[in-house]
Amino acid sequence: MNDPRVCLLIVLRDQHELLPELLAHLRPLNLPVLAIDDGSRLDSAARLDHLAAQTGMELIRLVRRSGKGIAVRAALDEAQRLGYTHALQHDIGDAYELAALEALIERSRRHPTTLFFGVPLDRQGQAPAPQLGALLAGMNAFSHRVRQARPGVRLYPIPSFNQMLARFPCGSGAEFDVESLIHWRWRDAPCEPHPLPLLTRRDGKGLTIAYAWASLLMHLRTTFGMLLRSPWLLRRLRRDREPQP
Repeated sequence: MNDPRVCLLIVLRDQHELLPELLAHLRPLNLPVLAIDDGSRLDSAARLDHLAAQTGMELIRLVRRSGKGIAVRAALDEAQRLGYTHALQHDIGDAYELAALEALIERSRRHPTTLFFGVPLDRQGQAPAPQLGALLAGMNAFSHRVRQARPGVRLYPIPSFNQMLARFPCGSGAEFDVESLIHWRWRDAPCEPHPLPLLTRRDGKGLTIAYAWASLLMHLRTTFGMLLRSPWLLRRLRRDREPQP
């Protein structure tokens, strides 16, 4: 394929004060920026408008709060319309070593059809132990790689990922990250972890009842989907375990 065109996707809501610091940290990557405002308050939206005018970033606005999944889908549609082939999705609250992000982009150039997800490493270079949700996701995806996936960073091959989302939109909220990765593996599409040393992590808003409920429904959907696909998934698993001639 032609040389990939990579853009940076950042989803935020009422977090305008965090964006300048993140953009300054990621500026050496020299990527065009698409920021997705998922229904911010009027004062925060006005600050984002001002920042977009200052920096030249593309600002996509959802008038009402819609959830991370819908925001990412809207951004990927716009990125494809603008001619980008890959999107580096970066959560607003975290910062990772630039050299590791540069290596991730370079891996995507060598493997343009692969979806990469970041695995945060602490100061000792250790990845977090998988929690119950990650173990369930790995089981439902029939993939040990998916067990390592965490929110934070994704690098999407846009055309093929959007093609999948056209058939399976996946969750509208934060559960989108996991559910979309499971559907991706069900298609036998390649995905790989990428280690990312974590520099800073801001405390999130915590677990809410709505998020817990959405995650539970997502795991029920994907468990049912896995059972329906299990004959084919088992054949694929046996195929992958067979020694190559």
